[in-house]
Amino acid sequence: MIYNEIYPQGFDLAHSIKIGNSRITKTLGLLITNTCNATCDLCCKFSSPKDKGRIPIEESEKVIHEAKEYGFTQIGFSGGEVMLHYKELLELGKILNNYEMTFTIATNGYWAKDVEIAKKKLNELKSLGLVVILASFDESHSEFIKAETFRNLLIASKECNVEVELHSAYYKNGKKLKDYFTEDFLKDYKVYESPVIRAGRALTRPIEDFEYPDEKLPVGTCPTPLQPTINYDGKVYPCCSVAGFTKNIEIGNIKNDSLFDIMGNIKNDQFLYYIQKFGFSKLLPKIADDLNFELPAFVSVCDACYFVGKNPKVASRIRKEIDLFLQSYLLEFIDNLIEKNKIECNSH
Repeated sequence: MIYNEIYPQGFDLAHSIKIGNSRITKTLGLLITNTCNATCDLCCKFSSPKDKGRIPIEESEKVIHEAKEYGFTQIGFSGGEVMLHYKELLELGKILNNYEMTFTIATNGYWAKDVEIAKKKLNELKSLGLVVILASFDESHSEFIKAETFRNLLIASKECNVEVELHSAYYKNGKKLKDYFTEDFLKDYKVYESPVIRAGRALTRPIEDFEYPDEKLPVGTCPTPLQPTINYDGKVYPCCSVAGFTKNIEIGNIKNDSLFDIMGNIKNDQFLYYIQKFGFSKLLPKIADDLNFELPAFVSVCDACYFVGKNPKVASRIRKEIDLFLQSYLLEFIDNLIEKNKIECNSH
C-alpha cells in the first residue's frame, strides 16, 4: 500500500516515551556518516562521496550505552549511506545485541548488486538485531542506483523476513514509484511516497518544480512522536525529518552534553510542544505581518518547520510568541479549572 504521507499512521504509543509535554519514539536516530555513494539533488544533508564526515565508533558506543540507560530500545542508523561502513555496523550491532536492543538501517540499496549477496549481508545484520530497513528510491536516486539493484534489495529483504519501509519523494510532474515498479510488486512492502521538501540540495531547484497543497499554509501539527537524532558531527535534533536539521531547532551536542541532558532540553522546549499541539497555521501569518515579509507556500508542516529553523529572526520571534501564547493558555486553563470546581462545589 502507498501512503501519501511522511510518517506511518497509528503509531503505537507503547513504543514511545513521554517527556514533559512531548512524546518521543524509543528509537534514537544515529547518523554515523555523511559519506554517500550518491549526490542526490534532494539530499537534505548534502551527502556525497567526497564528504568524509563521520562519528568515531567510540562515540557511537557511548551513545548506545546512554541510550540503553535512558530507556531507548532501538537505534536507527542512517547517513550518508551507512552500508559504506558495513564492518562498523557489524561491530555496533554486536554491542546492541549485548544490550538486547534492536536496530534499523536507512539505505539506498546500492550494495544489492545480486540478491544472494544482499541476503548474506542482511542475514548477518539480522542475527545482530536488524528489524527494519528504511529503503530510499525515487527519480533522484535512480541517477545513481539502478532500479534493478534496488529491486534486489527488496526481494532479498522479503526472503530474509526483514521488514522494509520504502521511502520515496517526487517533484511536480516528475517520475513516481509506479514508473519503476509495478503495483503488484510494491504491494508486499510499506511504501511512503510524498512530495520533495525544499531543503538541502533541493533548494537549488526552481520553485515550479515542487508540488504544493491547495492551502498555502501547512494544515495540521508536527507529526508525533518525535525521534531525537544525532548527526555525524555530534549535533542533536528533535526529529529525523529531512527538514529537521537546522540550527535554530538544535537541542544539544553529544560531544558536550550527556544524552540525559539533551532529553531534558526536549522536555523544556516550548517550541516543540507548541508545534506538536497547534502547528504553524495560526502563528506564521502573524509573524510574517510583524516582520513584514511574505510567506512562501509550504509543501508540508515539515517544510514550514525547515523555514523557521533556517531563519534566525523568524525562529526567535516565533519562540517569543509561543512563550506569550502558552502563558495565556495556562492562565485560561487554570481559570477554567477553578470555574469547574466552583460549579461542582455548588452542585453539592
